[in-house]
Amino acid sequence: GVFLTWRALRSILRPMHRITDAISGLIRGERDVQLPPEGRDEFGRMSQALRALQDSQEKRRALEDEARAQRNTIMTAIETIPDGFALYDSDDRLLLFNERFRSIFGHVDDILTPGARFEDILRLQLERDAVETHDLSPEDWISERMDHQRTPGDGRREVMMGGAWIQVAKRRTPDGGTVAVYSDISDLKQKQAQLETANEKAVAANSAKSQFLAS
Repeated sequence: GVFLTWRALRSILRPMHRITDAISGLIRGERDVQLPPEGRDEFGRMSQALRALQDSQEKRRALEDEARAQRNTIMTAIETIPDGFALYDSDDRLLLFNERFRSIFGHVDDILTPGARFEDILRLQLERDAVETHDLSPEDWISERMDHQRTPGDGRREVMMGGAWIQVAKRRTPDGGTVAVYSDISDLKQKQAQLETANEKAVAANSAKSQFLAS
């Protein structure tokens, strides 16, 4: 009787140990877990369930690898853009941005992380006197910028930011997010100012010449 009891317990405990070892391995994320043989008894059906779980984990890993590869491709692509690029979600939180965007917003670099709120970035810019509000109150300026973030239209804006002139172009995405492109046009502004100064001098010289000839 003792021998038969031992054999019965052994026939139960051995496959049970194999199943618990397989479950532990799957939980740890191991890919080479040895599953017990499948069959029609209870242990065999448990092994079938573990096989289905193992297959689903492999499919999930494949999808994660594909998503990671796609994200790397997207990040490589946006890093090649010479302008600052940022993608905000429908709640105006940062999703993606390139290093050029980080350099343009270097005055608030410490807050630039995925998930950062656009409004928090604006408030930190005001706190550090990094933007020109054009005589608007802080709250009015933030409200105006938030309205442009949510309804950008088709136009471009030129703003003074961090001591540089930045041209901002924004578009809404189909899921309610916002794509923003920031271009540093400080050199263009400087050349434009130089041309205007040269033109004013030319007009003044021409006027002086006309007055001299008339006199």
